[in-house]
This record gives sequence, structure tokens and C-alpha cells, in this order.
Amino acid sequence: MNKGFILSILLLAFFIQVDPASVVAGNRKKKAAKETVQKEPETKYEKLFKGKTVKTAKGLITLHQVGKKLYFEYPLSLLGREFLLGTTFVETSDNGNGAVGQMINDPLHIAFTLRDSTLQMHEVTRKWGTNPMLTDSSEEGVQKAVHVSTLPPIRYAFKVETYNPDSTAVVVDMTDFFLKQNNDLTPFADEGKRVAELGDAQRDVKLKEELTRLDDIKAFEDNISIISTETYTQDLLVNGQYLVVQDEPVTVKLNRTLLILPGEDQLMRPRLGDPRVNVVTVERENMTTKVDGSKVTHYMTRWNIQPKDVEKYKNGEPVEPVNPIVFYVDNNFPEGWSDYIKAGVEEWNKAFEAIGFKNVLQVKTFPVNDSTFDPDNMKFLCIRYAPIGVGNFKTGPHWIDPRSGQVINASIEIFHDMLRRINLKRFVQTASCDEAVRTMKLPLEKYGEGLKGMIVHEVGHILGFGHNLPASHAYPTDSLRSATFTQKYGITPSIMDNMGYNYVAQPGDKDVVLIPERLGVADYHTVKVAYQPIFDVKTLEDEQKVVEKWISEKVGDPMYRFDPEPYTLTMFDPTSLPEDLGDDAIKASAYGIKNLQYLMENMNEWLDKEDIDYTYRNMIYRYVGYYYKRYIFNVFMNLGGFYLNQHYVGDPVATFVAVPKDIQKNSLKFVVEQLKNIDWIDRPEVVENLEFDGSKARQILKDFLSKADEETDLFSTRRISLVAYRDKGNYSPEEYLEDLYKLIWEPTIKGRNLTEAERVLQIAFLTNVRNTVDINGNRENASRYYAKSQSMLQESAELVRNRQGNRIPEVSGFGSRWLVENLAVDNPNHLWYNLYLKVIEQVKKCQGSGNADTKAHYDYLMFLINRSLRS
Repeated sequence: MNKGFILSILLLAFFIQVDPASVVAGNRKKKAAKETVQKEPETKYEKLFKGKTVKTAKGLITLHQVGKKLYFEYPLSLLGREFLLGTTFVETSDNGNGAVGQMINDPLHIAFTLRDSTLQMHEVTRKWGTNPMLTDSSEEGVQKAVHVSTLPPIRYAFKVETYNPDSTAVVVDMTDFFLKQNNDLTPFADEGKRVAELGDAQRDVKLKEELTRLDDIKAFEDNISIISTETYTQDLLVNGQYLVVQDEPVTVKLNRTLLILPGEDQLMRPRLGDPRVNVVTVERENMTTKVDGSKVTHYMTRWNIQPKDVEKYKNGEPVEPVNPIVFYVDNNFPEGWSDYIKAGVEEWNKAFEAIGFKNVLQVKTFPVNDSTFDPDNMKFLCIRYAPIGVGNFKTGPHWIDPRSGQVINASIEIFHDMLRRINLKRFVQTASCDEAVRTMKLPLEKYGEGLKGMIVHEVGHILGFGHNLPASHAYPTDSLRSATFTQKYGITPSIMDNMGYNYVAQPGDKDVVLIPERLGVADYHTVKVAYQPIFDVKTLEDEQKVVEKWISEKVGDPMYRFDPEPYTLTMFDPTSLPEDLGDDAIKASAYGIKNLQYLMENMNEWLDKEDIDYTYRNMIYRYVGYYYKRYIFNVFMNLGGFYLNQHYVGDPVATFVAVPKDIQKNSLKFVVEQLKNIDWIDRPEVVENLEFDGSKARQILKDFLSKADEETDLFSTRRISLVAYRDKGNYSPEEYLEDLYKLIWEPTIKGRNLTEAERVLQIAFLTNVRNTVDINGNRENASRYYAKSQSMLQESAELVRNRQGNRIPEVSGFGSRWLVENLAVDNPNHLWYNLYLKVIEQVKKCQGSGNADTKAHYDYLMFLINRSLRS
């Protein structure tokens, strides 16, 4: 059979068995299936990013940078979790507005919720307003009432663009929040060199949105960072009305960090505060039912320091903490600084070792080639160098979890002119007994001592400790001239005292410690109170009983005495002052003034070869004037003063004790004698080569005679009246005014010629008494309050120009004291009137006597007297 025929038959049979229609249908199905896959609609998530250049950072929250836009992919699992959101300077066009690495403002405390189609941002702790509320009541109704009464207000709402592919997160556009004008995120505050140099100007800034860009995004396990470059225009106003700078451009690169706080199951157990120790606290308003009425509950601010091995710790073995406090030190510091910074930080390890920990504080330099490290990220504690002509530190603000008082983060900025500040203070306070500092350029060792001491102090603040001003009063003044004593104990029992250098030491005193650069016994005590773990207690109150026992054991010992810092409106305690030393203010100030006089006598000899244009001596002279007034003021505060104590039932110290009469009488004599003999500060061979200015002596004299300076008004009896009212046998206004009269009119009574300072004192006395008793109808208004302004607690105006204005520090000891009204018990007019009669008699008796200046002076006094007595 033909082979071709057979093949044809077989092919025909095949086609008969296979339905051509089915083949076509099969092909169509395949094509349809293929077309179905290709035409599956895009999701909103895909459309949001399709065809665009997208940079994504995955971490706690996934971030997307799409051109100029910023998107958060916010996990639903984080709804309700609490965060801190703050700003750090990365770069700046003018660090007078804020230094690189600096956190200017407190962070926002926020949380997010999802409602309908919006992601809402709540302000958990308000920046302004009442304290956060809580209740320690076990009653369900009270707890519910507090819960519904403390709803965190909604600050912002963000439209949900879409969900992510697995619906575990919502995507929202955060561009406007971070890159448009937002006062909640402003990097500026009313502080800094730019506002200080204009006399504490007010700042008004406006963001130029067209000159703002999103630079970068970063995401980590517990935080995210948004980095942007922003340009503002700022106006600076003086006294709220004088526009001295207008539309000044300021460009800054900023890092906004959103840092998650510990979850409820990870919260550090709070430790209740005690006002008898200098641990700063955060406040919560407690709707308690344990007493009748609400109360303020104070939590100590502290780091969460817990032992890695609890059993070894209980057995007394040194143990490292679970989370050490690690500081990263800027690589850009001038050569040699970092060693002293490291030593200052690690000084606190000695106190932690005393309570069983090791390596709590650690110091590292900025890592190189480490992608996980970012000095601008709030996760890292950094000590930064700021090249700015300001002699100061900037600590904080602290990032604190308000639910527990746990410190989350804090930083330190060291401004370049710490060099100048340490140099000038070392020179003015210690050059009399330390030849090595009689120079415009301190040796690194001498500068390093001062730098280390300041770092120890600032790290104390970061650990949660406030100023401990009474500490220095614990040491006998003359012991500060002893090498044996000071090398063993230092010059204060607490590095947290706000003090300078050892101005008590005199020429010829050898090997005396001059710098506060190490911990004192009070600092060891504070670390124990705040950080020693307490096991096997169930409640905060049980733990508080243990802490109170530790504190009570030290009450009554002057080495551990503490009283809140009186930095705002009231000052009562002459032992609780900044810039003082020793237990005898009169003796300490006398030593300090002798050193200033020695300095004025030798300044030109020491500096002629270096300071050829007198620039350095101009600065030194301002400091001499400041400290001279400071030393007089330290004694002046004995007048009408009280020794104050935080007092618990059973404590062996009284709440207040008036300064003894003999100390007050001797203090008045000291102050008046200094004001009479003040002309040494205008030493001609010194001032004749300095900047043209008025008399420093007359300015200081005026400060103690003018009612405009109420805190140094020598003629005010309000303080004295309060002492006499509280302590009947103490210095009375009658005794005080009689002593003041004798001291000021002594040269007239003795019939000798008067110096210019004595004439100024007598004119001030006469004018004050005349106005006080309304003899000529020119009575001056008296203050209602026994009040204290802030001026003497700060450096003088000349020194303010050399430093950046700072935020008022946190207050330890549960805040400031009440204003004390003292009008009712201060009624000295009849006393002044009797003194006026004595003055009239004395001036009449002496009129026409003495040299030409003295005669003219008495003639002028009689003119004032006669004018006041006219009907």
C-alpha cells in the first residue's frame, strides 16, 4: 500500500476524534485567563507610589519619602502607644539661635488613635496647663471618673490615604505637619545668644515654606527620624515693642525624632519624692481617697538602673546595670578636652559603686563608620561641642516619661567660650594663691580641672539631681585654707552646689584644693536615695518608707542638709546661696575681698606683657566688680534671714530658725564698712587704662541704697520685722535702725571729715527717712511682699553678655516657696521719725565744720531738711 495514502488516513482519523470547536474554546480560555491576570486592578497602596521615586525606611514605623512628600505607614499595633517627639539642630546658619546638637524645647508627649478615616494625634501631657492626673484609689468608680476626665486632647488629624498590603498599617501624609509652619515643632525659643545680646529680646519667626525641603528619613527599632532643611525669617523685639531685627533669614537643618516610650508592662516603677533631698521630681495630681482631698504626687526623675543579676547583687557582688547610661563625646572638641569630659562623667561611677553597681556611666567617642549611630537622634546621649562665643553649658531639656519619672534622654552642649569663663573665674578667685593661672592662656591641666568639675555638676543634673545650695555651708570657713582638709573633703560636700572656686584660700596657702571637681558625701547619699534598688516591696508607699528611713538617718547632719533653690521671688536663707563658701559668710567674704584687692594691686604687673591692649583686663575688671558685690551680698542676706529646713515629724531640725542677733549685727557692720571703704575698686592705675566708664564703686554703693534694688535695699526693715515677729528676742527694727544710724553717722558724731562714700551714705539715709515717714508729702510706695527678684542670683549685666541665656532649671524640693506677706508687721515709721530728729540735731551741730567738702555737704543736708519741714 502506498505510504503516503496510509499517512493521510491516520491524520484524518485524528481530526475526526478531536473536536475543532473544543480546540478553539481551549485557546480562548487560555487567552482569557492570561488577560484576567494582566487586567487585575491596582490597589490604592500601589497607585500611591506607582511611577514615583520612593525612598523607604523600615523600622518602628515605615517611612516613605516621595519627592517632597513624607508618608507614615503607621502600624495598627502601635495605636494608643505613647511617644516623645522632639527637635535637634543638625546644622545652622547662626548658632546664636541654637547650637548644633542642641534640643531647645521640651518634647511633645503624644499618642495616636484611629477614628473613621483619620489618624489622630493626641497630646498626652499638655505643654501648658495643670499637672497630669492619676488616682491611687482602688475604687472602680474613682478610677473610671479619672479616666473619662483625662482624655488626651486631639492636636492633629491626618487623612488615611490607604492601608498597606496586609492591612496591618495605615498610610498617612505627614508632609504638612513636619514641613509647614508648626508652632508645636518650632526649633526656636526665647533664649540664646541672639536674644541675650539684645537684652532678652522676644523672637517671632515665620517659616518660608518655599525654601524648606525634606532631606532624609531614618527608621530604627524604637524611633524614627525626619531630617529637613528649613528657612525662617525672624523678628527680634525689645520690651515687646521695639523692632530691632526684622526679617532676618535663618536656615537650619533639623532632626525630628519620634521615640516610643516603654509599654505599660515595661514601665519603671516610680519612686516617690522627698523634699529633704535634691532629687528633681515630676508632678501628678492625685485624686486620692486615702486623705480628704486631692494631693500632688511627686515622682523622682531618674534613669532605670536595674542589676543584670539580681541574686549576685543581693549577695553584695558588684553588678553591671541592664541598661547603662552611655555618653557619646563629640570628635570635634579642641585637643585635650575629651579626657577631662570623660573623667567628669565617670566620677559618678564612684557613687554607684557604693550601692553595688559597676560601669553605670560609660563614655565613648562618636563612632566612625557605624550606620546605627546618629548623634542627632534622641536615642543617643551626646556631649557636643558648640563653636560659639558663649561661656556656658546647656543641659537638656530632659526627655522624661511623665508616667514614671524615668529619664529617657538628655544631652550636654559645651560652648567654646567655656575657655574664657573658666579662665576669668580662675583668675579672679584663685590667682592670689595660684601663680599658674595668672595668665591669659590657662595651661590645659588648669583648664581641664575646671572643665571636669563643671561636667561632674552637669551630669548630676542629667541623673535627676537639682542644685544643693546649702551644702557649702557645712564646712568651717577656715578649713578651706587647709591643704589636709580640702584634699580629703574637697571644698563642698556636694558637687551640686552652685558655686565658683575657692576664694577663701589666701596668698601663701599651699596645696589647697581650689576647684570643686569631685563628689562629696552628700552626692553619694543622693545617688543611694534615688537609685539603690529596693526589693521585696509591693507598693510605692512601702518603698517610700525605706527611702524615708535612709533620709531621716542623715537629717540634722549639716553635711546632708538640703533646702530648695530660692531662685524666683523669695529668698530667706543666707546659707542657701549660689557663689558662697563656708559656714561664716562674714569671714569668707572678707577673705574673698582681700583676694580681689590683692588682684587689683598686682594685675598690671602680671599681665602687662600679655595683655598689651587691655582687652583681657577689661573682662577681669567686670568680674572683680561682680564678685565684690556678690561677697557683700552674701553677708547682707544674714540681715533678717532664717535658716530653713524641710521638716518631717520627728526630725531633729526646726522648719525655720532666725539668724542669731549677733550675726545680724556684725553683718550690718560689715556691709556698711565695705560701702564706706569701697573706693579701692576704682584703683586709678588699673581703671585709667580700661574702657571709659563711670565709677564701679559708686554703682555698687547705689545698688545697696536704692529701693529699685529691693533685694539689696539697706534701708528696708521688712526682713528685720519678720525676724522680730517670729523670734521676739532677736534683732528688732528699732535696734537695726539705731545701729544703721550710728554706723552711717559715726564720722559726723566724731567730728571728722567725711569721705565721698560716707557723704553718699548720709544723703541716702536722709532722703530715705524723709520719704519713708512722709515728712514732705513724697512718700514712696512700699512693696507688699518680702520678695526677692532674680537679678542677684544671676551674673551681672556685663557677664550676661558673655553667656547664653538659659532656661530656668528644674526645681528640686517640690518647687519654690510661697510669697510671704510682711506688710502688717513692718511698721517702722515712728522709728524713722525719731532718727530724723536725731539727724537734724546732729547736722545742725556740725554745720560749718570740717574741710570744704564736708562743710558743703552739711549745708546741702540742711537745705534738704529745711525744705522738708516747710509747712
